[in-house]
Amino acid sequence: MLLDNRKMSYNRQDLNAQKINYFRMSLLIYDNKCYLCEKFSRIVRRLSHWTIAVIGHHTEQGISIKSKIFPEGFDANTMFWLVKDKKAYGGRSGLIPLAFNIIKGMFKPLSGNYDYAIDLQCTTKELSCNSPSDFVRRILMLIKNGKKITIEN
Repeated sequence: MLLDNRKMSYNRQDLNAQKINYFRMSLLIYDNKCYLCEKFSRIVRRLSHWTIAVIGHHTEQGISIKSKIFPEGFDANTMFWLVKDKKAYGGRSGLIPLAFNIIKGMFKPLSGNYDYAIDLQCTTKELSCNSPSDFVRRILMLIKNGKKITIEN
């Protein structure tokens, strides 16, 4: 639930696709079934002073938001997405806008409720999402994949 343009109160229970105005604040959509991606989202969240909303690809909210942003039949699960100013930046294309958002967020004062719970659905027994080879694979995919999409209402 947004308090104003700068402050955000984040509580997983009341967060849903209808309450997020993803055109007023930046939104990071990440793979919540991957341990490394979960760590990445936590780091982004902390460094930006909680000015970037974070939501998983495979959550109800993530599925709902992706259906509003991406064209039908488009597979958005292959990379992380930064949604900002009616544009969605995926993978490599999202690194520079993400860095700007983090830097901008660092200069904003910390305030509000930062209850940060991530719905991590991956365990290291199910997937090797914590191995060095998976880390290298994720980095290579990030460098290889990038896409920018304009969001139409």
